[in-house]
Amino acid sequence: MQEDVRNQDIAQQEVQQGQEALILRLLTRKFGVLDLEIEQQICSLSITQLEELGDMLLNLKSYTDLTNYLANISP
Repeated sequence: MQEDVRNQDIAQQEVQQGQEALILRLLTRKFGVLDLEIEQQICSLSITQLEELGDMLLNLKSYTDLTNYLANISP
């Protein structure tokens, strides 16, 4: 039973890391090199918040839009 829970935790961490990597890659392609602070803030988001950021990604027109969006969500 504990092993099943542990395996689920590991799988969830892998999903989250994959989402972080994809979003960081897409944002880098869109805006260029991201500030380390922005990268760290993105990596601290929950899976739900990462999904919401992924949905918003196409609507972000500038790096300022990204920083404003991140400032308005809670980690």
